[in-house]
Amino acid sequence: MNLKISMIFPGQGLQKNQKLLHLNKINNIIKKTFEEASEYLNYNIWNLIKKPFNILIKHEYIQPIILTSSISIYRFWKDLGGIDPHLSTGHSLGEYSALICSHSITFSDGLKLIHKREKMMKQCTKKFNMQMKVVIGIKKNIILKIFKKNLLTNKVNISSINSKKQIIISGYKTSIKKVSLECKKIGAKIINLPTNIVSHCFIMKKIKRKFSKQIKKISIKKTKYPVINSISIKKQISKYTIQKSLIKQLFQTVQWKKTMDFIIPKSDLILEMGTNNFLTKLHKNNKNIKFIPMNNLKNINITLNLLKK
Repeated sequence: MNLKISMIFPGQGLQKNQKLLHLNKINNIIKKTFEEASEYLNYNIWNLIKKPFNILIKHEYIQPIILTSSISIYRFWKDLGGIDPHLSTGHSLGEYSALICSHSITFSDGLKLIHKREKMMKQCTKKFNMQMKVVIGIKKNIILKIFKKNLLTNKVNISSINSKKQIIISGYKTSIKKVSLECKKIGAKIINLPTNIVSHCFIMKKIKRKFSKQIKKISIKKTKYPVINSISIKKQISKYTIQKSLIKQLFQTVQWKKTMDFIIPKSDLILEMGTNNFLTKLHKNNKNIKFIPMNNLKNINITLNLLKK
C-alpha cells in the first residue's frame, strides 16, 4: 500500500521524557542521538532529561531537549525500516526539527542555532516583562476585538492559531492579564504556558538583526522532501526562503490550523514526531484522517505494519 505519510514536529508542550527512556531500552539510537547533541552543546543533555521540568525551564535546556527528542524518534523510526514522509512541517521550534530530518540543515548547526536563539529570546522576554497564555473556547476574531476595544493592539498579539478555538497570545504581562480577564468573562478558558520565553511575539523584532547574523553563518541546503512553513503555508525551497522564514518565525503568528488544512487533504497518515501528543490532540475530533504519535513502540509498529499492507 503506497500510503502518503506526513510528519509533524512539535515545538511546545511538557516533554514526556520517560517515553524516550523506554524507547532507548529497545534501541540505543535514542541515547546515541543525545550523546551526539551533548558533544555539540558541551553539556550532557541525556542526563538532563531525567531532571524535573521546573529545573530545566530555568536554563536554556528546553528547546535543545525538544529538538533532540524529535530527531532521536525520527532516527528510531528510520532504523526500524520507516520511510521518509512525502510532506513535513513543524510547529514553532518544530520547524527546525523538520528541516534537520529533511537534510536541509545539519543536526549540529540546528542545535547550536536554537541554543543561541533561546538565549536571545529569554533575555528579551525578561527585559520587557513578557508573557504567553493559551485561550481556549473563543475564535481569533473575538480576541482581536478585545485587543482593539482595550487599546492593546501594540501591546499584545496572537502568537499561534492552533485550531479554531485554541489561540496562543503573547505580550506585556499587564496587558495579557487584562485580555485574559476579558476572555474569561465571555466563557474562555485560560491556561498559563510553562515557558520562560515568549515566541512569535512582536517584541522579538528587537533580536531580529542579531539572530539574522547567526542564521547566515550556517549551511542551508534544499530539502530532501517538501517542508511546509507554518507561517506562510508555503514549501521551503531555497536557502534564502528558509533563512527568511526562520527569521520571521521569531515575531510572526504560527498559522497551524491553516498548515494542517493544507497538509491533511494530501495525506493518508500523519505522524507526530515527539515525546508527547500535543499536536495529535488538536485533531482528536477529525474522523477523516489518522494521526499517530510516534512516542511508543506500539504506535511505531502499528504504522510499520500499515505500510506493509
